[in-house]
This record gives sequence, C-alpha cells and structure tokens, in this order.
Amino acid sequence: MNEAAPGASTSTSASGSHDQLNWFQQWYPLMVLGDLDPKRPYAVQLLGQELVVWRDGSGVWRAAQDKCPHRLAPL
Repeated sequence: MNEAAPGASTSTSASGSHDQLNWFQQWYPLMVLGDLDPKRPYAVQLLGQELVVWRDGSGVWRAAQDKCPHRLAPL
C-alpha cells in the first residue's frame, strides 16, 4: 500500500508515480522565543511570504500574513 505523508501531494507522470512535497503545508520554526520581547510584534519572511509574529492578550504566540485585511498594508 502506497500512502502519501500528510501535506504531500502525489502526481503521476509518464515515467511513473512520484511523491512531491508541498512546502506550504509544512511546519517551520520562525524564531527563538527566548530572544523575543512579548510586548512587540516581529516581521519575518518565510518561503517568500511576509509574516508577523506577536504574543496575544492571553500570552499565546501567533503568526499571520503581514498585511492588513482592509488596506493590504503591512501590519
């Protein structure tokens, strides 16, 4: 039985079946939490995507695209 790993997509070509990794459906470390000030946001780039990392009011670290959903300007 040939099962693809979670996050991987499978395609078939004339030469046979090949598993291809989808880089956007994987987990990546962004920053070392001990180096961050929890009172301010941080901009980071991963795989060509601009992201922002911040600590929310309940103390949980969050990451999202670094663009305002209304004006599409960086946060």
